[in-house]
Amino acid sequence: LSNVVEMTTYHVDLGATIRTFSAVRDEYLSSPWCAWSAIGISSLAIAGAHVEIRVVAKPLNGEVPPILFFTHRSTVPC
Repeated sequence: LSNVVEMTTYHVDLGATIRTFSAVRDEYLSSPWCAWSAIGISSLAIAGAHVEIRVVAKPLNGEVPPILFFTHRSTVPC
């Protein structure tokens, strides 16, 4: 995932989820780190969800791909 350049995460109860989230993030991303904003929020659109992630990545081969939107929401407790 070296092509990830920016990540924004939205956390219900940021203090309770950030440590676990950071550990999982470190399994998939590595230095040099992308820009990251972690935002604490009161709730998400899906009941029971704890974290929502928005990622911006550059193309791997230098070509500009067609616009693609992908959203994944997990209800796994952190």
